[in-house]
Amino acid sequence: MFFGPGPAEWVAVAETFRMQPFEPTAGFARGMGFRQLKRTLGVPVSQGIDFKHWLYGAYAGAEAAILTFEEGSGSSAVSYTGAVVRVDPPLFLGLQVGRHGWIRIFEEPDIELGSPRIDGALRVTGANAAQVRALFDLHDARVQPLLDGLMRLEGLPEFWVTDSTVGVAAPGNRVERLTLVSWLDRAVEVAEALARRGRELPRTPEELAQQAEWQRFADAAGFDFDAKRMKLTGKQRPLEIALEHDGAQLKTAVTLAFPRAIDVGFAVRRTATLSFLQGLFSQDIHVGNPAFDDHYVVTGFPEPRIRELLRRPKVMATLTYLAGRTMEVQMNHAHLFFRLAGASPTASHLAQLTELATSVTADLFGEVAAPHPFR
Repeated sequence: MFFGPGPAEWVAVAETFRMQPFEPTAGFARGMGFRQLKRTLGVPVSQGIDFKHWLYGAYAGAEAAILTFEEGSGSSAVSYTGAVVRVDPPLFLGLQVGRHGWIRIFEEPDIELGSPRIDGALRVTGANAAQVRALFDLHDARVQPLLDGLMRLEGLPEFWVTDSTVGVAAPGNRVERLTLVSWLDRAVEVAEALARRGRELPRTPEELAQQAEWQRFADAAGFDFDAKRMKLTGKQRPLEIALEHDGAQLKTAVTLAFPRAIDVGFAVRRTATLSFLQGLFSQDIHVGNPAFDDHYVVTGFPEPRIRELLRRPKVMATLTYLAGRTMEVQMNHAHLFFRLAGASPTASHLAQLTELATSVTADLFGEVAAPHPFR
């Protein structure tokens, strides 16, 4: 009888690659950006480590993760092991590179680069075809290392490339050191080549205009601005605003770390599940406002204290407003996160996002989050 690798082998992988195991808070999807992957890491774990835990750290100078994930459902579900390397800075092109499907006639049109060999092997899509073709300009000698690296990926079991990730995967729980080293080496090669090529591309007039707007907002509102990563970080408050691609769609991600942890363990998550079904299989705390209860799942303890927190006027108003505009809202004892469609191109957009986030802090951190004795 054959037995596959067990938890001890997964622990050995973490030790071999000097990566920290984490308890993920959501599942993995191949198109997930690296910032989203990091948000999903959850908390570090040191005991009871097994294949459900994601391994995160550095490999050859690049941020990387080794993880398991599942695709499909029921009897058709397939478990995979994957290695994902960060492209830094990201490209902001909505780039997606992978293999063609078995029957290309059913595929949506992709972006052809002009090489029968490459176009036959790789399916390339992006938000702007002209910019993607410029990225892979076959007439520019600087592009050749990138193309060579992509073609070497094509020889691996399964792979994908996005604006911020290069991933490799194969079915099953894979723990063989040489296999994982091969995956990571090739992924790092492509990630570094993509980042290097991205820095070589000139910015479009629209991109330069938005960078100028974000810089103007940063100077006026007390933020540091990282133009390469399109990221604003508060100098005096723990607030971050950053652009991310979700497939071909550009989004603005807002993360607010609270000044100190609220003394209640709870989680608020936007959901598409119908309200009357939300509590059937897990806890769901209702606060008594249908506009809120119909769109969020709330868990935690003690329930009366959590209701009191969430009924705060500005907290309730902000979360209800966000529920009508995005499916991506999370709040817990330590932070508020939301992601909205669009690039937030002007300083006024950024000011509105800042006001949304900081209004929650203003409402929570009176007596609500004041420290209490532990007994």
